[in-house]
Amino acid sequence: MSRRLQSTARAGALPPAPVPAVAAPSGVLREPAPESHDAVTGVAFESLRKMKPAEAEAHCREALRLKPDLPRLLDALGMALVRQGRLTEALTAFHHALRVEPALAETYLHLGVALREQGELGKAVGYFRHALRLRPGLVEAHNQLGLAFVDLGDLEAAEAAYREALGLQPESVSVLVHLGALLEELGEGDKGAELLQRALRLGPDEWQTHTHYGASLVNLGRFEEARTHFLRALEIQPGCGPTWFFLARDGGRPLSDADVAYLQALLQREHLLPRDRVNLHFALGRVHDRVKEFDEAFHHCEQGNACKARLLELRGTAYQEDAHARLMDRTIAAFGPAYFERSRSFGVPAEEPIFIVGMPRSGISLVEQILASHPAVHGAGELRLLKQFTDNLASELGGASAYPDCRAGLDAETSRRLGEAYVEKLRRLGRGKARITDKMPMNFHHLGVIATLLPRAPIIHCRRDARDVCWSCYFQNFRDIAFACDLRKLGAYYRQYERLMAHWRTVLPVPMLEVCYEEMVADPERVSREIVAFCRLPWHEGCLDFHQTQRVVRTRPPLQPA
Repeated sequence: MSRRLQSTARAGALPPAPVPAVAAPSGVLREPAPESHDAVTGVAFESLRKMKPAEAEAHCREALRLKPDLPRLLDALGMALVRQGRLTEALTAFHHALRVEPALAETYLHLGVALREQGELGKAVGYFRHALRLRPGLVEAHNQLGLAFVDLGDLEAAEAAYREALGLQPESVSVLVHLGALLEELGEGDKGAELLQRALRLGPDEWQTHTHYGASLVNLGRFEEARTHFLRALEIQPGCGPTWFFLARDGGRPLSDADVAYLQALLQREHLLPRDRVNLHFALGRVHDRVKEFDEAFHHCEQGNACKARLLELRGTAYQEDAHARLMDRTIAAFGPAYFERSRSFGVPAEEPIFIVGMPRSGISLVEQILASHPAVHGAGELRLLKQFTDNLASELGGASAYPDCRAGLDAETSRRLGEAYVEKLRRLGRGKARITDKMPMNFHHLGVIATLLPRAPIIHCRRDARDVCWSCYFQNFRDIAFACDLRKLGAYYRQYERLMAHWRTVLPVPMLEVCYEEMVADPERVSREIVAFCRLPWHEGCLDFHQTQRVVRTRPPLQPA
């Protein structure tokens, strides 16, 4: 470690099935005197509060030797084990506690925490909800439910859970941190930053606060300040994988040899939370890549992706090649020449939205930065608005078919109403600018909807050499891009992407500008002028000095801290 760090070295759940009781250790700790039990218990809880899980475990076991069936002490032992990454043992402790006291809401909550860390998100959500049935005002259950929904990719449900928690406890540092980070991801950066700053004032000694606040500063380009907060987080919680990843990626300086050795030692631990293992491998991948040790970088990238793939399988969010291919078949069939002929007069003539699409890592952020350097353009980042619209389209149209098949129910009036609703939501994020970019890469799936609802909106498709773009995706620690953690699946996804884009080139009744990343790097002025002109904007010299534009640039988050 660095010198600074060396000083700190969905359905309701059924009742748990019987499992073996927690075994007491033999001959390790002295037998406590009966009158010392309460004191030992108090020390155990204090150690847990101070994030000293090994110490807390020792005190819990010492107290349990005398009174082996105290449910709250068994629950504390379980949490001490969770914080050491010993999830199977933790589950045993929680089940033991629930056999003794079946209605202990906190233990159902903590059981869900352990299952979430294992990747069993469906079961975790069930236990969080069961805890809330027992105690509707249990703030941390709402908070953890929000974290599980983020892992599942349901950010709207996550926001609702966090807001429920915040309504119950407005000064909960953990909830403020998680809601603030989520709002930034949803494009509400000002509101998110306000909550994170409030959390920092209330909880200056919480590692989660410093980690998320540091990530927020990275989005603002304030890397040195971010580094300070990452280091502070690691002083409090030295083994936090996501924080190490942020420091390695965004800390502005290489990790020291001592830091690298410490991360390697962490990875040798038998018990390590899966999200920590993933993030530590990607952190070391960054370190080795920077010094051109490419074999070592690939090794850690491969290991991190393999671990993440296992986690995604458990979550039920792994990339399914066949399902994606069928979706492409249905999209191509749904949005054919006959459909566009029928819908030619649909939608609204709004010009505010600018859609930038393509594979991730294809130059999309660079195109947005060029446009956001124009005084008439606000770069809103990767927005989920369009996916929300397509997810809800079937219910809006009142038909039985899912998207994209439900598009048959669109008519001129409905398309006008939906187009106006989209633009109204977008304007709230646009800070009064005439144009607002949405650079969600996967919107390439929905170009048929864009052409229908917003036929005047510019569509820019970013392209890059297939080998470069796929390798770049593989090297990223994406939280929510499941196809990127397997090279074969990356290739399969890329082929489907190429197939759909070829279809759009043939049938779209609106113009689409294709921007080649390699050409943009080789001749930035020519390509920048083409981009600005395509968006029906006058040229502005600031678009050539895009690297000097001060603005929020949000990156896709890694597997999130707890």
